[in-house]
Amino acid sequence: MITINQAAIILNVHPNTIRNYIDRGCLKPFSLPSGKKILLYEDDVRNLIQAKPQERLPNE
Repeated sequence: MITINQAAIILNVHPNTIRNYIDRGCLKPFSLPSGKKILLYEDDVRNLIQAKPQERLPNE
């Protein structure tokens, strides 16, 4: 599990872009019991690297 900031570094994007991916359903977030920290599966993040650019973000 990795943080939003770590995911942003892996994908070379701003952390807000990761939040947008979460909002659009491209990444599934998991919250710690405290609810203060959002984590992501690293494999899910790395799978976005292999996705074609048009597949990264679903149409609104």
